[in-house]
Amino acid sequence: LGFMTTHVCNSLYFLQLQPLQPGKLLPAFLAFVILIITCSLIVFQIKDQLGPMMLPIVAYMGLISLMTILAANLAASETLKSIALKYFIPGAGCFVLSDGLLALNKFLWHRHDLDIPVMITYGLAVLLLTLGFINTEWWTKKIPSKSSRG
Repeated sequence: LGFMTTHVCNSLYFLQLQPLQPGKLLPAFLAFVILIITCSLIVFQIKDQLGPMMLPIVAYMGLISLMTILAANLAASETLKSIALKYFIPGAGCFVLSDGLLALNKFLWHRHDLDIPVMITYGLAVLLLTLGFINTEWWTKKIPSKSSRG
C-alpha cells in the first residue's frame, strides 16, 4: 500500500507540474506505447503463476505505468524538459525495470542473484526521483542559495 500511495503522490505531482494538453502528448504517448508492450510481455510470462495475485499485480503495473507516463509528459514542458529527461523519466523507468525484474523473479525465475539488480534499480529510481523533486522545487520556488541567505 505504501508503494502505491507513493506512486499516486508522484503522479499527482507530475500532473500538477504539467497537465496533459492536446498537441503536447507525444512524450506521454510514447511512454504509453512502451509500457503497454513491456507490461504485456511481463504479464504474459507470469500469468499462469499469479493466481489470485493477478488483479493486484495488474493494478500495480497500471499505477506505476501511469506515474511513468506522467513523468514522460513533463518533457512536453520547455521549462521542465531538462529535469524530466535527466531525473524523472529515468527514475520512473528504473521503477518499472525494478518492479518488472522483481515480478519475473518472484513468479517465474526464482533466482537469488537477481535480488541485487532489483535493489540497484530500485535505489537508482528513488535517487533520481528525489533529485528531480529537489531540482523542481528549487526551480519553481526560486529558493536562494546558502551564500545569498547570509
